Amino acid sequence: MAWGLAWFFLLVAMRYATVLPPPFWDSVMGDCPTAVYLFRNGFDVASILDQGNWWEGGPNVHVVNLLTWLIAVVFKLTGSA
Repeated sequence: MAWGLAWFFLLVAMRYATVLPPPFWDSVMGDCPTAVYLFRNGFDVASILDQGNWWEGGPNVHVVNLLTWLIAVVFKLTGSA
């Protein structure tokens, strides 16, 4: 088990640019409106799930994405979106 974890972290360290690329274009534009909505509505998940999806022009796009929640927490910590 320990060798497997060591091997995994070695591969991640060696291929950082491939495994963990920075978000760009659609990734950011999908996460930010959802994060702003979560921030402005007090992280009300039930409320955002009632909103429209991307094809309806709503913010319910990447609600279950971890990056969306991290962006919303940064907005909360900075007090601005």
